[in-house]
Amino acid sequence: MKLIVTFSLLIIWSSTVLGQDATIYRSSHDFETTIFRLDSIIKSKKLIYHKIVNYDDDMKEEINFRNRLFIFEDEGLSKQVLECNAMASLDLPLKILVWNDGDEVFLSYVDPHFMKRRFQLKECNEKLHALTKLLVRVTNECIKT
Repeated sequence: MKLIVTFSLLIIWSSTVLGQDATIYRSSHDFETTIFRLDSIIKSKKLIYHKIVNYDDDMKEEINFRNRLFIFEDEGLSKQVLECNAMASLDLPLKILVWNDGDEVFLSYVDPHFMKRRFQLKECNEKLHALTKLLVRVTNECIKT
């Protein structure tokens, strides 16, 4: 019994410590308005827009919610992070997911600081902090009333 409890606690601890928790914000707008606002903000900040992945068009029968994955980057910041370690390409460009749960709409992203541990990015704190600040600014601007 002790072994099972110890093993269970180890699994919970490792998923908490090693996991990549998403940062989640609740939007004060409906789904369509949130999508429109996020799209406009990314364009207004002259960020490089890669794609919007629209899962609910392809999976209408399989899922009962709507979501969009915005893929974009600040080219200068991305290049600086890649100079620390090319493996960071696995987490770049930046992504913000917008989805609904009933009438509530949420935005989420994985904080770029997780790349530091994941790819052993040394001497890259300022660049990762700048990416995090960019995501926070874009998200907060999108959800404000």
